[in-house]
Parts: sequence; structure tokens; C-alpha cells
Amino acid sequence: MSEGSKLDFFRRLAERWDGMVDPAGTRHTLERILAPWREDFAGAAVLEVGCGTGHLASFLLRLERPPRFLAALDFARPMLERCRRRAPEAAPVLGRAEVLPFRAGWADIVIGQGLFPHLDRPGLFLTDAYRLLRPGGWLILPHTSSREAINRVHREGEEPIRGDLLPAVSAAAATLAAHRFRPGPCRDDQFSWLVSGRR
Repeated sequence: MSEGSKLDFFRRLAERWDGMVDPAGTRHTLERILAPWREDFAGAAVLEVGCGTGHLASFLLRLERPPRFLAALDFARPMLERCRRRAPEAAPVLGRAEVLPFRAGWADIVIGQGLFPHLDRPGLFLTDAYRLLRPGGWLILPHTSSREAINRVHREGEEPIRGDLLPAVSAAAATLAAHRFRPGPCRDDQFSWLVSGRR
């Protein structure tokens, strides 16, 4: 699948994405799956990769103790424009996950909600995420639906994402480990999917 067709797909999706998301349910699931990092987010420098229309950015910025800086990156400008409206405190960045436009060692946390199956070159993303994380920093890759539900939606969706399937957490964790990340919390249940690693 060409890079252009996937970009076009996400540009079009931006117009209808918010109507497909349950904000309260998403917030509840994020509270549960991100609980291990609540203290890590406080005062942190955070990069969200694949920010979409800004649901996660808005959640993070409204924590009782939010990040001191949040950069929100997406490769689809219409997604980024909606994120800017939902989370105006975040610094919007137009860019690709595989080539992160940041200096090495600046981030405490790199997080990508719903990102993992859409990575065309996950190895490049993981290498670059490792580069820009400080020692001890976290890479967190959550989904607010089950692997089964996400893969069903993708298989039944439009051509650019039909092959974008979530692997088992064990396989994703092994991929992170192969890129030097130390194992972190993982989950694969009826409500969510999560893999994480520490630099």
C-alpha cells in the first residue's frame, strides 16, 4: 500500500473521526490503562505520535498534574488542525512517526494511542523513539479497544488499513525488546491493548 493512499485515508477520516469516538468511554479506558504512569506524566516532556483529533492530548493536559510540555505529532494536517482546537496547549507538529523531528534525549515519554498497527516501518519508529527518549524514559503504545475489535474494524475497513493489524502483545513486546527497550506494563483484554518499554 502506498504511503500516499494511507495519508489520503487519514485526511478523509479526520472529518468523521470524532463522530466515531465515545469520549467518556475513551477517557475511562485511558485512566485505567495509563494509571501506572500517572506520576511519570506529571511535569514531563511528552511526545504524542499519531495524535489524531486530540483525544489523548486533551486527556493528558487535563490530568491533575499534567505534563509541562506536550508535542502532538500527526502526518495528516486535518487531524492536526482538529487536535489544535481540542488541545490548544499542545504544540502541533506535522510529521511522520518514522522520522521524528526532535533532538535526542529531550522526551520523558513517547506515547502513541492507536498507532502501532498503522506503522509501515515500525523498526524505524522504535529506533527514533529510543533516540529521543532520555535514559529511563517510557515508550507507551495503548489502544482503547480490544485487539479483536480493532483487527475486525481494520479488516472490514477501507483498503489502506485492511492489513494494519495488531499483533499479540507478546509479539509486540518482543519487537520493542529487539530495539533495546526494557519490558514495561502490557495488557491484552476485552477493553484494551497495551505494550510499553523503558529506555
